[in-house]
Order: sequence, then C-alpha cells, then structure tokens
Amino acid sequence: DQRSAVGSLVLPASTYGLAGCSGSKDEGYFGGGNTGAFTNKIYVFDYATEQIELMSIDTLDSNRAFVACISDGHSKGYWAGGKGGLGSVKTIEVQDIATGTLSSTGTFILSADTSNVTGSDGNGIEGFFAGGLLSTGATKVINVLSYTTGTFLATNPQLSLAKHSMGGAANNDNKGYFSGGSSKSDATSFIKKTEIIEHITYAMSTPKSAELDYGRSCLTAVSSKRNTLPPAKCGEYTCNSCLLYTSPS
Repeated sequence: DQRSAVGSLVLPASTYGLAGCSGSKDEGYFGGGNTGAFTNKIYVFDYATEQIELMSIDTLDSNRAFVACISDGHSKGYWAGGKGGLGSVKTIEVQDIATGTLSSTGTFILSADTSNVTGSDGNGIEGFFAGGLLSTGATKVINVLSYTTGTFLATNPQLSLAKHSMGGAANNDNKGYFSGGSSKSDATSFIKKTEIIEHITYAMSTPKSAELDYGRSCLTAVSSKRNTLPPAKCGEYTCNSCLLYTSPS
C-alpha cells in the first residue's frame, strides 16, 4: 500500500505554498509546501472516505514549495517547478497514479527555473502551466502539455500580463481559466482579472463578468467535473485544516 494514515481531513502540520492535484476519480494529492521548512512530502486524499494519508511510496525529488500540479484525470499527475532552499527549479516530475511513483527525465522540463506557476488540468487531452516567477520577475508564458505524448506542444499562448500565484481551473471540455495573481515579485500588486484559454485554438479572452471582487493572489483551483481540495492559504498565513469543495456536477 502506498499510504500511511495521518488523521482525518487535516494535514499533519500547518503548511502553506503546497500544490493541490485532482488526481483520478478516486483520489487527489497535496504535495510540497513549507511547514517552517520546505518539504517534499505528498499526501493522498481519498474522495470516498475523505481521509488524508501520507503517500509512503515516493516524494518530490527535493524539498520545495510553490509547486504546480496538473492531472490527466486517471493515470498521471505532473508536478512542475517550485522553490526550495537552493532557489527555484525547472523540474517536472511525472506521477504514476496507479503505483504512486514519481519520475523525471531531466529533459522534460520547464523552459526556466520557475516557482508560483499555475496549473489547469484542461480536458484530459492537454493541460496548462501558466505564468510564474523567474529570477528576473513574473512571466506570461503558458506551456501546453499533451497528455498523450507527455511533452509540451510547440505553441506559445501567453497571458495578457506577466504574473504569478494565480488560481487555475478547468471545465474539462474546451476552456481553462486563470484568475487573480500578482505582477510583482514581492506580491505587492494584486490582480482581479480572469483570463480564459480555448483548447485547440489557444485564443485568450478576458470577460469582465469573470473578474474577482478585488485583486488577490495565491488562489487555488477547482474543476467542474471532479472534486478538488484547496491547499492551505499562501504567504504569511498557515493552516492545517482542509476545506472540501464539492463540484456542482
């Protein structure tokens, strides 16, 4: 068994900057973060029992926070970027959901060392990693991941503004969503705009009706067709309780 129980709907330690991953129809994941020190642990959330358990089979390959994770919805999760004691990384680790093991090739990587990337699961065919913090500041790049090939597509959609720490969501059909975030490295400038990316065409749009009520960063993600859980609050706030989001479908 790849799990070791740690309690009910509670993380074992107050944690911020961790990634949430919707995983499969049976389980999702929380990984990385900062508990006072960077961690590489991954926890499994069982959707049926609503229990959080330590994934004992494997961990991230380094202790780091502000990682992004997306999933194809059934067999694989992809953990990308993040920041640890030695700075940001461009690593992408591929998780086999059936076995719980993670692997990386050293060649399938982000284009630059990046933290605070935002993931959107997409539609089961492709997913997105958007924005993030580079050593030079925020970026507007969106990487499109093909779940079929396990590689990035040779297309270059971009956010309207370089930003990081957004919330990402997907309708699991034809659109991905990126909301809020910050354009400043020190997160002193908050954004309330939501941007939509279309699958296939990768056209971007920014409907005013989808704006947040006020600018904010360090948001988390939801999906319209499967349950996901938000990670603990970001920045100076910490939390060891988990809030359950229930999809309307």
